[in-house]
Amino acid sequence: MVKPCPQTECFGEVEVELLLSETETGLDHLTVTVLQARDLHGKDTTTKCDSFARVILDAQQENTDKIKSCRFPQYEKTFQFERAKLGPDLVVQIGDGGSIVGEAFISLKSLEEDIPNRGWYRLMPMKSAVEKFQEGFGSIRISWQYTHELILPLASYKSLIGLLESTVRSEAGIRNGIVGTLEELLGDASFSNKREQMAMMLIRILLERNHSTIFLKGLNDMEISKSRESYTLFRGNSMATKCTDQFMKIAGLQYLHQTIKSTIDEILRDRKYCEIDPTRLKPKYTEKDIKVHAQILASYIDKIFTHIFNSVNNCPPAMRMMFKHLQQGARQNPSLGADAAYTVVSGFLFLRFFAAAVLSPKLFGMRDALADDTTTRTLTLIAKSLQSVGNLGSSLNSGKEAYMTPLHPTIKKNLPGVKRFIDGLCSIDNAGQEEVKQLSSAIVAKAEVQVRGEWDGDIIAKSFKKRMVKLTNDSLSISKDGTVGSPEIKIHMSKLTLLEVLEANVFDKKYVIILQTQRHSAYIGFNTKTEQVAWLQDMRKTSRSSAAKNMSSHHPGNAGKGKWSCCKRKLDSPASRLNGCAKCHSTIVNDQFSDHAASEMWAHKLFAMLLAGKPKLEAKYTNATSTEGDKAANLQKLYTVLDDIHLAHLLHQDAD
Repeated sequence: MVKPCPQTECFGEVEVELLLSETETGLDHLTVTVLQARDLHGKDTTTKCDSFARVILDAQQENTDKIKSCRFPQYEKTFQFERAKLGPDLVVQIGDGGSIVGEAFISLKSLEEDIPNRGWYRLMPMKSAVEKFQEGFGSIRISWQYTHELILPLASYKSLIGLLESTVRSEAGIRNGIVGTLEELLGDASFSNKREQMAMMLIRILLERNHSTIFLKGLNDMEISKSRESYTLFRGNSMATKCTDQFMKIAGLQYLHQTIKSTIDEILRDRKYCEIDPTRLKPKYTEKDIKVHAQILASYIDKIFTHIFNSVNNCPPAMRMMFKHLQQGARQNPSLGADAAYTVVSGFLFLRFFAAAVLSPKLFGMRDALADDTTTRTLTLIAKSLQSVGNLGSSLNSGKEAYMTPLHPTIKKNLPGVKRFIDGLCSIDNAGQEEVKQLSSAIVAKAEVQVRGEWDGDIIAKSFKKRMVKLTNDSLSISKDGTVGSPEIKIHMSKLTLLEVLEANVFDKKYVIILQTQRHSAYIGFNTKTEQVAWLQDMRKTSRSSAAKNMSSHHPGNAGKGKWSCCKRKLDSPASRLNGCAKCHSTIVNDQFSDHAASEMWAHKLFAMLLAGKPKLEAKYTNATSTEGDKAANLQKLYTVLDDIHLAHLLHQDAD
C-alpha cells in the first residue's frame, strides 16, 4: 500500500509584486516585494507556521524575517536584483522553521518596464521532494471538460421565460410551444442524451415561478390520454416521466430524508448479511439460514412502510397536488382500469422515488460514500420489495425471481396500506399555495450546537452557549430550545455578506463558522470537521451562492490585544480595515438534485439548447402546412426572442 507523503503535500499562496526598470548603465533592475502569504499550514490544517519567505534569482537568494505562529503572515519586504539580462523565472519559497514547505515559480519573460506586476501565486511542492518520492505513487486517469459561458443577468432572459410560461398552461401550448420544440430536438442524434438536462432546466425555471404543478398536469395528462395499458404508463423515459422525476427529487428530497433516512442509516450501520437467493449464499451459509435472513429483511421493510404510511402530512403540498392531478387523469381514462388511479401514483412514488433512494442512498444525499457489497445487496432486496408494492403486488405470481418468495408475506401485508396512503396524499384541496413558499420552509439541517455573536438579547450571547439551530431553504433560525413558539432569531441567508470558516482555535475552538450581515455577526462552533463542512455546504446551498457577494476578503482569526490573530495586523491600520488577509469563497459541492444554482444559469442553459437547435427547426418548418400553422407561429416568436438574446451576448462580448 502506498502511504501519503508529507513532503509532497503543499498548501497556501504568496503575493508578490515585481517592477522592472533599467539602470543608467543599461542593466535590468528588478524590484521584488514579497507582500504576504495566506492559508499556510504546519503539520496539519489546525497548526500554524513559523514562516519566512526566500526569493531566489540565479544564485542570489534573499530571506525575509521569520513571523511566528501565523497562517496569514505579512512580510512586506523588498529586494533588489541587477542583471545584464534577467533569467526566465524567479523562485519564491516559503519556509516553516528550518525547512521549505513550498515554492512558486514566477515567469519574468512578459514583464514590461516601469509597470508594476502584482499577483497571487500558488505554492507547489519542492521539485526535489516530488522527484525523490514519486516512485511507487501510482497513477490516476482523469477525464475532465472545461466550459466557458457568458451568462447574462436574469432580466436578459425575461422574454424567453415569459414565452415558456405562456405555453405551459394547456396541452395545446405544451405541444406547440417550447416544451414541444425541445421534444422534437430530442429526436436528433446531437440532442438524444440531453433529456435529463432538459427536464431539469424546465422544472427549475417553472418551480421558481409557481408553474411546475400546472405544467406537469398538462404534460402528464397528454401521456395518460394516449395510453391504453396501465402497466406501460410512465414506464419509459418520456419528457413527462423525466420532468416528474426531477420535480420529486427537488421538491421532495427533504421529505424523503425525513421518511426513510433513519432506517437506511440503521441498515448501513448494522451491515447484516441478508442474502435469500440460494445461488448467491456464501459458502458457510445454508438454505436453512434463508429464513433468518428473510426475517431481518422483513423487519427493515416493515419499518420503512410504517414511516411511509405515516408521512402523509409531511409530504410537500406541491407534490401532493401533482399526485392528485395524476390520479384524476387516470380516472378520466377508463381503458386503463380501476387500479390505474393508484399505480400511476405508486409507479412514481415507490418505484422511481423511494425504491430508487433505497437502492442508491448516496445519489439522494443520504450517505457520503457508497455502501459495501453486503449492505448494497441488502438495499437491493429491500428496493425490490418496494417495487413490488409499487406494482400493487401484480408481479408476485409471475414466477420471476422465485428467491423473493420468503418476502411475499411481508409485501402482501403492506399492500392494503398503499391505497389508503395514496388516497391520503391526493386528498388535498389547497391548490393555490405557492410552490416556492412550500419548499422554502423545508428543514435542511437541525442540531444543538455552540453559538455566540453580536446580537441584542440573550438568544445569541457574547460567549458560546448551547442553542438549537435550524436551517431551511431560505433562512437560519437560532433559539434556546427549539420548541414551538419559543423566541428565536432568524437570519435570512440571502442577506449574508460573509459565510466562512475561521481558523482553528479561534475562541479556543477548532471548528467555527462565521455568519455576518451588514449589522450583525454570529459564530457557530462544531465538534468535528465533518459537521463543520456539512453545515457549510448546506448553508452555501441555501444562500444560493450569495455568501461573500459583498466581501472579497475577510479575517479568519479574532481580534485581541490590538491586532488580528490570523495575520498580526493592527486593528487600526488602514490595510486591516479595508482588506482581510484571507479570500472569501462561495463554492459548494453540488449534488444532482439539491443544488441551488442561480436562476439565470438555468435560463441560459435553455437559451443555449434552443439556439443550438434553431437551424434544424428552421430547415424542418421552412414550408409549414396548415396543420402546422400554430407550431410555425410559435417558432417565429421563439426565433425572435433567441435572436435578441444572442445579440445581447454579442454586445457583451464586444464590450469585454
